[in-house]
Amino acid sequence: MRTSRLKQFAWIALLSLLAGSAHAHNPLSHPEWCETGGRLVIVAEIDWTQTQLLEQEPICDAGGQTKSCGSQFDDDWTRGQRTAHHFCEQFAVRFANSRNPDHGTVVFIPSGPTSFLDRDGHHANYALSQGVVGSCVRCEPLPLALPKRR
Repeated sequence: MRTSRLKQFAWIALLSLLAGSAHAHNPLSHPEWCETGGRLVIVAEIDWTQTQLLEQEPICDAGGQTKSCGSQFDDDWTRGQRTAHHFCEQFAVRFANSRNPDHGTVVFIPSGPTSFLDRDGHHANYALSQGVVGSCVRCEPLPLALPKRR
């Protein structure tokens, strides 16, 4: 139990850094994401090579509408970020008893390579050939405390 608390603390610290713009782009939908009544749960790990990243890249079917899921002019960083984010979205769930809109939402938290995280040069220095590493993190409601048995 202590290990999971330490791991959660580490993720909260990382998310706090990200919210402070320590990395290339803030992955959080808003600065207070999952802070109220939520806990962070890693639901998937990503450690993709270029080939794996390209295999995961979403296919854009505009269905007769204007395409808004990327373009041929997107740089490698944008493609890598979008692909990882799209992959993580499959782990989003709805918690029926929760009124917190953050509960069930998922973000991609990148952890590498260094060029992907580079605050100033990520669009210029990152290449798909470097792959991408990170975690899909879901905001879940805090578990309800059960009354002690007598």
